[in-house]
Amino acid sequence: YGQYINKGAIAYQDEDLETALKNFEKAQKVLPNDTLGYFYAGFVANGMENYDKAIESFRKYIDLGGKSVDAYLSIINIYSGPKDNKEEALKVVREAKPKFPADPQLPKVEIGLLIDLKRIDEAKKGLEDAVAKEPGNKILQFYLGYANSSLNFNEEAKKNYEAALKIDPNYFEAQLYLAKLMYNDAAAIKKEMAALGISAADKKKKFDLDKVLVEKLKIAQPYWEKAEQLNQ
Repeated sequence: YGQYINKGAIAYQDEDLETALKNFEKAQKVLPNDTLGYFYAGFVANGMENYDKAIESFRKYIDLGGKSVDAYLSIINIYSGPKDNKEEALKVVREAKPKFPADPQLPKVEIGLLIDLKRIDEAKKGLEDAVAKEPGNKILQFYLGYANSSLNFNEEAKKNYEAALKIDPNYFEAQLYLAKLMYNDAAAIKKEMAALGISAADKKKKFDLDKVLVEKLKIAQPYWEKAEQLNQ
């Protein structure tokens, strides 16, 4: 068993993935109830883009009592990435979370998947809980801003993006999305102006709105300029 594990590890280091997988599978046959051979085989199969084999190996590792969260994260990454099955990835995240309650990655992965799946309400609740635990995490603040913006809670979203930028003033995505929100105020006024007619009352209203529009654009401008600087 040890010889097969060692041969597999050496082959893996030499980037000979096929030989590595064969040796780890031989190790599995010698000690079929030991988790190590399945764990290593999962990573090698994943590297070979043999995703079904990778999932099968990691699942066997888990079923035999394997304790590493990396097995779950690898399965999740396969489903959310190459297999393009985010619903299944979400199921695996929710299977893993009770087993690893202290792991900081799983809640964030769950939130990202919910956003990708357009289940924004669910994501918002999870994000609010996550931000309460980790207020200094800029990514969580950004995602909460994204969720709030998607639900048209724009004032809340602005606060979230601003909180992310307070943590990291060079966070481009937060700056960009904040700039878009600031411009939304001006865009709403432009839309209102475009809907006005040619009566004297409409012309007066358009004139008044134009003054407000200019002020809103002045407010939005520095946010866009900052985003442009960060994108260089």
